[in-house]
Amino acid sequence: MVSGNNKHRIALAYAFILFLLIGSASADVNQSDTLNIFVSVSNLTLVDINPANLSWINIPPGTESNSTYAAAGNKEAIQIENIGSTNITNIWFNTSHPDVMPFGSGDINNYNPGNFVIIRRNNSNNWYFVDRKEFNESELIYLSLPGGGGSNVPGMAHGRLRSADSEYFWVMNISDGSCNDTQFWIGNDPHSQASTGTVDFTACGDPLTGAGTPGDCRTGSFTPTLGGGWGMLNLSLGAGAAENYTIITPAVCGGSNVSVRFWHWNKDAAGAIGSSNSFQEYFHVGALTPGEHIIANVKIRVPYGTIAGTLPTGHLTVIAQAVGVNS
Repeated sequence: MVSGNNKHRIALAYAFILFLLIGSASADVNQSDTLNIFVSVSNLTLVDINPANLSWINIPPGTESNSTYAAAGNKEAIQIENIGSTNITNIWFNTSHPDVMPFGSGDINNYNPGNFVIIRRNNSNNWYFVDRKEFNESELIYLSLPGGGGSNVPGMAHGRLRSADSEYFWVMNISDGSCNDTQFWIGNDPHSQASTGTVDFTACGDPLTGAGTPGDCRTGSFTPTLGGGWGMLNLSLGAGAAENYTIITPAVCGGSNVSVRFWHWNKDAAGAIGSSNSFQEYFHVGALTPGEHIIANVKIRVPYGTIAGTLPTGHLTVIAQAVGVNS
């Protein structure tokens, strides 16, 4: 027979064992180990451009765009973000052009709004056409052309750089049908509704670059480039030389086949690579690292003589280059 004291001891022993069992079952036990994560990222040069479209509505001819004419949500700017894995070294732009002279054609399909685009760096006040194409045009009776002084001199083609409400008349010698080294003239004062501008090209006194003389004109010659297929020259536009451009023209010229292009941001244009041209520019130079972005401000200059209606779609292309990267 178990005495009362022994029963008490046995009960305590059972209780202690039960406590140990319950305590062991509910205890938290943490163990850990660490593994390594190894990742190799491939070389990928890739940019994301936003917004995808820029639109302006009911903008009058002779106008540089502003927020009044921008479509809803149009910031007159694009963001260029490096979403790839390599540093982007250079960024530049291309724009679309008209194939034929649109002004006076009466055909809205001959216009191309890519030809209207001007761009500046976000931290700059200097706007430039990316690559504006102009054509020769019919006789303008108030011009005095080189080689005769009249408005219709054989072998002399003329046109104008149409920049919103300002038009700079230019003249080119096409007498021998070869224009890669021919002479070029352009007025310092623009034609506008308020002023005739520079119209006498018989005795131009200013060189093509540097500060100019109000009322005078500039002259110089193209230099052959790309194996002679094009001619190129540098130009300081206007008396104040506020805008600098490279002008290019095809070597073969004559009749209706006369055009010039005023470009600044297009490093794909003739003569851009490998020349000593001081006016060519990449929009961005330097390491744009993965995940980093820059901003380009974008406007349009709608020339006088632009037909009413919705123009065909133009294009602005952004080119990003990663130098020395093995794909």
